[in-house]
This record gives sequence, structure tokens and C-alpha cells, in this order.
Amino acid sequence: MTTEIAGRREFYRANNGAMVWIFHSFDPSSTRTSEEDIFFLNNNNVFIVNETTLARSRVARRMALECWYAIPHLRGKTIIDEWVMEEVFLDQLIVNAQEQKVFFKDYDALRAELLGSVSNDAARQAFLDFWRQHAATDSKESDEAWRALREQMNTARPDLPLPSDYRMGKFHGAVSIMLSARFGYPVGYNLPRLLNVANTAFDHYKGYLLTFGWTLRAFGNEQMLADQDAKQTWQRRKKVIREGLERMDEAFRQDRSYNHVIAFLIPEIKDKLAQGREW
Repeated sequence: MTTEIAGRREFYRANNGAMVWIFHSFDPSSTRTSEEDIFFLNNNNVFIVNETTLARSRVARRMALECWYAIPHLRGKTIIDEWVMEEVFLDQLIVNAQEQKVFFKDYDALRAELLGSVSNDAARQAFLDFWRQHAATDSKESDEAWRALREQMNTARPDLPLPSDYRMGKFHGAVSIMLSARFGYPVGYNLPRLLNVANTAFDHYKGYLLTFGWTLRAFGNEQMLADQDAKQTWQRRKKVIREGLERMDEAFRQDRSYNHVIAFLIPEIKDKLAQGREW
């Protein structure tokens, strides 16, 4: 049967056509090997024609089918397929004659997205682990750990280049401020409280105060900062920041130099980062 399937696929590919395999019924819990070969080659889509679809076809004056398709889910480290049935019409199907695939739901794309998400999560966690363990230090061990992280990131996210030295320019400060706002305590700094990080941001990184505020709100850490502000210093500074943003003070213009890294580390605010703020 496998040889026959391959032969038919090659015939239709050579003639720039596509083949649709039709079944009378389908039970995802009970399939034959020959059927599974067809499902796999056809992007895990299975098409059914029966009396029910015939009646729908006559009413709609379009060829109706039942389509069973697989949705991949991650359980632990294993991908599990969940089969779903949907009523479709022939003209809704996507035809890829070159790959000999006719499908309604793009299983391959869903699986690739899922695997990419897993890779992203692992790379993000590795970055966060590095920053919490090493970013507040300056040592040979930290340098070696950064080199290892850059290699991992280059594999997982080649579109997200990292500087050769994590202490370079404003990179260290920008990342440390944002991660401190995310976690609610100093990350990347040898400082006692989040309030100290907020004051550092005001004194040296005004261009990141807007994103700092977004992150505080996204993770519910505004109240923590307020509770630490016994002398109301941050409260007064918040007023200065708000007024500076309203009058478009150049000192508070959003610095977007590291938005790509911040969006990766804090996806909860990536939509706001994408909108930007210009004046």
C-alpha cells in the first residue's frame, strides 16, 4: 500500500495536480497502518464523505466534507495529538500540489509553532537564570556563563543577537531594571529593595521608565514599590515622570534600543513595546 501511495503522489506531482483521499468514516482511536500513512502524508487531515455530507452538499450546492484534523499539545516533553472534527467545504481546503498536501488545518505549522514556543521558553529561562545568578557579579565564571548563554541563544533565537559583554553600554541597566520590575526585587543589582532599583532608573535610565512602569503593572508590583516608599520619594518622582511624559520632555523619551530583548524576556508587554512612543 505504501508503494502505491508513493506512486500516486509522484504521478499527481508530475502533472501539477493534487490528490484528495476520501474515507467513509474515521475513528482516531482505531486506525490501520495504511490509513495512518495517508493521514501523516496529508498534514494529519482526514476527509469523510457520507450520507450526511451529501445532504449538506445538496443544500449548499458546494461539496461538503467532514474533516478530522490533529491539534498538537505539549504534555511534559511529549507532543500529544488531539483529533477534532469540523464540517468543511471542498473550496475551503488548501492545496499544495508540490508537496502533495490537501488540508483544512495546517498541522505542520501548528507543530512547528509549538516546538518554537518550547525552544523560546527554554532560552528565556536560561537567560533569566543567568541574570539572577551572574549579572550582579564581575568574574571569570560570569563571563564563561555569558558565552554559553550567547551560544544557546544563537541556536534558539538567531534573530536576537546579544552583546559580547553583558555589561556593555546601557544593556545591563536596561535588562536589570526590567527584570527587577518583573520579579519585584533587585535582579542584576546588589541593591536591597525594588525602590533602590526604581531610583536608579530615575537617575540614570529615564528612557526606560515608561517600560519599567508597564512591567510593574503587568506583574502587580506597583503596590510593593509604594509600600517601600516610606519617605514618598518615589511618589514625588512619579509626578515628575508623568509631567515629563505629558510635555514630551526629551529626557523621558522612550529608549527602544533593547526593545527586542525586553519583548523576549517580558512577552507580557510586547504589544505595548511594539506600539512605541514618539514625539
